[in-house]
Amino acid sequence: MSDFGNSTETYTAYKHQDGTENNVYRRRNDNSYIITVKNKIIKIKSFKQVLNAFQEHQQVIKEYIDKNNLEMRNVEDVLQLLNYCFLILF
Repeated sequence: MSDFGNSTETYTAYKHQDGTENNVYRRRNDNSYIITVKNKIIKIKSFKQVLNAFQEHQQVIKEYIDKNNLEMRNVEDVLQLLNYCFLILF
């Protein structure tokens, strides 16, 4: 678990199925996430914020969201999208 600022906000690292961690953290209380992109810590609560975090790839990310009918309320959808974003970033 990590503490990003406010001590009342506890985030848990997302682990891949193979047991490795990446740079995605999920808040326990709601669907907010902390990601690190290019050494910047960014809080994500909406797809719009995901698009802003990956500005140079906005169009392909929008297409991926639409093609896969992703929803921000669904944890697996968000993690799927963030994994995709990090794949195209690196």
